[in-house]
Amino acid sequence: MFIERNMETRCNLLFAYSRSKAHRKFQNEIQQGKILTCRMKNGDIAPLLKNLSDNTEKNRCADPIPFRFIVDFSDRYDQKDILAAVDLILAIRNNGIPVSGIVALFVGTHDDALVKTLSQSIPKVIVTTSKGSLISCANHSFPLERLSFLPQPVVNEMVKKVLEPVILSFFQKPVSGNDILNGISERYNVSVPKARVYTQLYALKKKGYLSMTIEGKSKVYSPTENGKIYIEQKLHEFNSVFHHILSEVVNRNAGIRVRDRKE
Repeated sequence: MFIERNMETRCNLLFAYSRSKAHRKFQNEIQQGKILTCRMKNGDIAPLLKNLSDNTEKNRCADPIPFRFIVDFSDRYDQKDILAAVDLILAIRNNGIPVSGIVALFVGTHDDALVKTLSQSIPKVIVTTSKGSLISCANHSFPLERLSFLPQPVVNEMVKKVLEPVILSFFQKPVSGNDILNGISERYNVSVPKARVYTQLYALKKKGYLSMTIEGKSKVYSPTENGKIYIEQKLHEFNSVFHHILSEVVNRNAGIRVRDRKE
C-alpha cells in the first residue's frame, strides 16, 4: 500500500529489505527506476547506510525531492546499526528534505531501550505483540505517558466510535474509500465495515464538503473549499475535546481537583 501510494508521486522511493519478497510485485517499476531497492544480506546494513548518505548529498538543492522509504529489518540486527540508519534518515529530514516512511523490525523483551530511543526520535512508533495488543509511542501525544499499551479490542472499539474524525484525518490529499479503509487497517489494525465509511463520504459530499472524480475504477474524494474549513474545524474541535477529557484524567490521577470557588 505504501509503495503503491507513493510510486506515482514525485519522490525518491527506497525499499530496503533482508528477506522480503514484496519487491517481486514491482519488477517493472524497479527496472524503470521508480523504486530503488537495497538488499541487506547477513545482517550487513552497509548498503543501506551508503544509500541514505548518497540521498542526502545528491538532494542538496533549492527544490529537494521528497524521500519515501520502507526499511524492513526482517532479521535480527545490531541495535547500533538500526539506530545508525534511523539517524541518517533523520539527518535527511533535518537537511530540509521532506521525509516519510516505515521502519519495520523485530523487538524482543530485552529491547526496551531500543523502543524507548526510537520513540524519542520518530514521531510514531507502533509495536504489535503476539497477543494482539498495540504498543504506541508518540513524541507529541496527549499529556499521558510516552508509552501506552493498547489492547486491540479497545483500539477496535475506540476507532469505530470516533470514526468521523478518523476518516477526516485522511483528507490531506484526495483519497478513495478503499484508501481510507486500507489506511485504517494499517494505522490501527482495525477492520471497519465498508458501508460505514462510504455512508460518511456520501453525507459529506451531499453537504458540499467533498467533490468526487472517477480515476480508473475508483471514486476519489477531495475536500471543497468549504470542506477544507469544515474538516479543519471538526478536527480542531475533536482534538480540543479529547485533550480536555484526558487532562481531567491526568488531574484525577495526580490528585488534583478543580472546583468553583464561591466567595
